[in-house]
Amino acid sequence: MKDKVIELVTIYAGNESDVEAIIRELAVYRSVYIQRMLHYAFVDIGYSEPEVDWSAYNGKPLFTNGEMSQAILDSSSKRRGHLTEIFAVFLSDCRNLKWLVDKIPEKELRLWRKCLISGVVSEMEVRKALDITGSSEVFIDKTRFSWLYPTPRSIQQFRWSWRKTKSKLEFVIDGLLRPYLLAVLYPEAADFCKLDTLPDNLRVFSDVGGSLKAMSDYDALVAARMFDSGSVHVTLPVIRRVSAGVGLKEFFANDKESKYYANARGRIVVNLMMELFLTESGVSMSPAERCRYVVGHIGSVVPDFVRRALMPQLKGKFANSPFDSMASEMAYRIMRMIARHSEPEKWIESKGFIDYFRMLYGVYGDNLLVDNYSFDRSSMYVRSGVKSGGEHYIALDEKFEYLIVPMIQGVVFMLAAVGAVEVAFVERDAVSCSPFCGLMYWRITELGRFILGITNRYEHTVEIRSVNDFLLDDRYLLVTLANPDTSMRGILDRFARPVSANRYAVTAETFLRNCKDSGDIDRTISLIRNFVCPEPPDNWIEFFSRIRRQACAVAVDDTDYEVFVIDREDKELQQYLAMSPEMREIAICAQGFRVLVELGNLPRFKELLRDKGYLL
Repeated sequence: MKDKVIELVTIYAGNESDVEAIIRELAVYRSVYIQRMLHYAFVDIGYSEPEVDWSAYNGKPLFTNGEMSQAILDSSSKRRGHLTEIFAVFLSDCRNLKWLVDKIPEKELRLWRKCLISGVVSEMEVRKALDITGSSEVFIDKTRFSWLYPTPRSIQQFRWSWRKTKSKLEFVIDGLLRPYLLAVLYPEAADFCKLDTLPDNLRVFSDVGGSLKAMSDYDALVAARMFDSGSVHVTLPVIRRVSAGVGLKEFFANDKESKYYANARGRIVVNLMMELFLTESGVSMSPAERCRYVVGHIGSVVPDFVRRALMPQLKGKFANSPFDSMASEMAYRIMRMIARHSEPEKWIESKGFIDYFRMLYGVYGDNLLVDNYSFDRSSMYVRSGVKSGGEHYIALDEKFEYLIVPMIQGVVFMLAAVGAVEVAFVERDAVSCSPFCGLMYWRITELGRFILGITNRYEHTVEIRSVNDFLLDDRYLLVTLANPDTSMRGILDRFARPVSANRYAVTAETFLRNCKDSGDIDRTISLIRNFVCPEPPDNWIEFFSRIRRQACAVAVDDTDYEVFVIDREDKELQQYLAMSPEMREIAICAQGFRVLVELGNLPRFKELLRDKGYLL
């Protein structure tokens, strides 16, 4: 059955990135509710045994009816998990889910439609539509009622009610199933506002070139030890130094009253760069590939990236809370939606996108970032970035407004920080205190299509201006600062030493002091070519060749030797070890009256010594 899953992924995946996306969806989608839905769809609709006509599919049949019948009807079958995985991948294609939904009777579909729009349906509506009688326990028994399910809160109220007339249940569709059903039953819901031209009086931020330059300057920043803080977290001074070093253009003016506006882009980009630094990744990547890598690994090394960079206004008790891991998964979910609905040259309305997101997940959407239990323990609140501002503790019914909406806005600005989208916004202070609350529209860029996996190729040349700030002497290994105020001055500390205010000397010692292997030598030479001088003089080329050659002059001997110390006074033994042809073949004389013998030659060495009267 596992082979059939792979076959299915191959059929419905257009490229490698689609396969990864399907697998991610599969991991989220696998749950007891999808099993119940499949059981209902294929077993309970008027058939004693599930019989499915696969001729409606364009792809190959995944398994025979006999295999499916055995796996579904035998609840103890170990293969049932594989079957569920097959359907989960299969249903990630909207066309296939539509075929399945068309098999559901119309009276059930009417309830599905209403539940998708209103979020919940009452027990009375379910009873009336399906003509069900009896106790409410029939709905709580999940083995009998398998497509809508009562909310845990309404079950608790029902069971803890001491009145004769118990409270009624409320039903919802599984939140992870909603996006698929909404796409089938209400495809027009995704038609939110997309514009060719922007309205007036909006600020537009677009800096693809600056994002690529920042990632190309990363090597120089590492050489200047910008990130050697000893922690996964970056401090405000580091953010300011890195931003100034790469000339990072900010979203907002730094004279804003709220502290969250200052260095907002730098806070995002530098925290993303820490992913490269701490994992020692990106050495051989292009600037665009580095942008793609850091966006695809948010939270992997800096676990609280979302709170630090995208939601700085959010405070609370987050120790031992799943918030950070759920926030990272939430960010990936939002980015997949952006990739799915973005069109080249089209501006996406932020409000319409957020409304669609809320419709997709319904009441379940409030728990995507943090469940109610963790929310109660975290005591979350938002703090104003203004000195005279206050704090607001978030209520349970305010989770979407204070958590989900700022999260979506923060992810869009994160993509803008790396050049993946252009954003149009107004500067305003919102109740949520988020610096990104003014987002109105965004538009995906060609770099963004590459970062989000829509395309697999991106070509762009980055101009490095720091090469004009340095002069290399053509007679001596000296570097002169043509621009003493250059932000790249710190990279000279990696391979040179200062001899005057604006002059540095390079020697073999200074060049190798930060090198551990030949790879470090090549990286240092590339650093000089990329940021100091693209075409060094001949004396520098000769110096690089000599350093590379000398790096291979001394190598590690992997041979296993036994070391022996001989008597300093025994001249006859010394002469025998040094001059005897048979000994010179198996023993090596070293300084300090020591002899090295390979382990394989040790028996022969002992035998020769014994013949001369020496016992080892």
